[in-house]
Amino acid sequence: MTPRERLYCLIDRKRQACGLTPADIPVEPMALAAREGEALVIQLRPFSRRGLGGVLHKGPVSLITLNDRRGPEEMRFSLAHELIHYWCDDGRAAKAFSEWRANEGAAELLVPRAVFVPLAAGEALARRGGLRDLEGDAPWLTRAAALFGVTGAVVKYRLRSLGEDILFSISAVQAAPDVV
Repeated sequence: MTPRERLYCLIDRKRQACGLTPADIPVEPMALAAREGEALVIQLRPFSRRGLGGVLHKGPVSLITLNDRRGPEEMRFSLAHELIHYWCDDGRAAKAFSEWRANEGAAELLVPRAVFVPLAAGEALARRGGLRDLEGDAPWLTRAAALFGVTGAVVKYRLRSLGEDILFSISAVQAAPDVV
């Protein structure tokens, strides 16, 4: 099992624990955080740097602090990102891997592959274009972002991280025999 597959399995278990499926969008990361009980506290504070979305301090009672100078969609992603750190980081992984995992996990939590791949593949097929067409289509990015409750940047990230899956889905549809 690849690191991405292991991560997605963890996300599925967390969703199931809340009675959710990938089709239940938009996901509210605060509901997942609340399931951690008193072991995890979430607070909002203004950060001196707007670019920093959140910080996790792990301990007997862990604390996620989110930058309240960011928009609601950005804060949702930041909370999901910090939850992945909370669930997965044990201090042994390299920082680059830990950040990839937190970004990929937050993206999967908020923009599930099972929903996004067919959506993006269907749109690409309908317009007879490619993934680059979708990445550059601001109205489509805005609609997809609104559907999942994220920013356009997160949708672009999913187009890139799931590009092979989307292309495979397109190829499978194109190779399927026409049913009359």
